[in-house]
Amino acid sequence: QKQTVSILSYGAKPDGITNNTAAIQKAIDDASASGGGRVLVPRGRFVSGVIHLRSNVELNIHAEAVLLASTNRADYGPSLNASAFIVADDQKNISITGKGLIDGQCDLLISDLYKKLRAGEIYDDEWKDFNPWFQRRPSERNRPRMIEFTNCDSVTMKNFRIQNSAAWLQNY
Repeated sequence: QKQTVSILSYGAKPDGITNNTAAIQKAIDDASASGGGRVLVPRGRFVSGVIHLRSNVELNIHAEAVLLASTNRADYGPSLNASAFIVADDQKNISITGKGLIDGQCDLLISDLYKKLRAGEIYDDEWKDFNPWFQRRPSERNRPRMIEFTNCDSVTMKNFRIQNSAAWLQNY
């Protein structure tokens, strides 16, 4: 990796409120376009929608950083096609490192999902019925996963913490 860039340089705000998706994605895209590098999530609480990890990029989460998944279900795509929070498709030499925390904020996200289901803004064919395990909940296709990498090569995941996913935590 050739460089380290902080998401603060791209306008990210560590206030736990501002949606920093555009700033984080731009930092990742620029690092990948320039041959690769480390994208640093520094101290603070950073909210984001879906993040697409790119080839030759390390997403490094500082020990005192929290990367918070958006609690707005609309940020993850249309009904029955929810994207994961951190996604990589057909990428190589990617990693998530650092001792920080990735938090899916599932309680708030699920609350927003139910609000949108009741209002008819999102369709779900399962949320009102009991499943075979006697649970009543929205379909997995409407609940965002945390990390999903598809057809990727040379993946490193180390030291960070992850919690509060609305569905699968990690899927490779």
